[in-house]
Amino acid sequence: GCSLKGIMNIDIPRPEVSTDETLSGEIIYVDRFGNLITNIDYGLIRGKESCISCITVGDGRIDRLSVTYQDARPGEPVALIGSSGHLEIAMNCGNASRSLNFSRGDKVTVTFKED
Repeated sequence: GCSLKGIMNIDIPRPEVSTDETLSGEIIYVDRFGNLITNIDYGLIRGKESCISCITVGDGRIDRLSVTYQDARPGEPVALIGSSGHLEIAMNCGNASRSLNFSRGDKVTVTFKED
């Protein structure tokens, strides 16, 4: 009952770098707080944070990558790198999954400004 063998074989879909301006991934996990964890690893964004023009989930749009949950007003969605090292969509003082009606498998796109 305590073996980790089954856990090690989880198939996480890889994000796609479509163009120099677009990085596409998806929500792979919803934590107990309703935060939407994506398969977009921070390594794909590192050094380009200030070049992000928007992060979209469905028809929702977040204009920047934040550092903390408090960077958004209460009830507003926020995009940040969570403790897992992946891009997360969260809601300050709320449950992003319930409020935004997104769940596992929904697409997430990071768009960068053109040089």
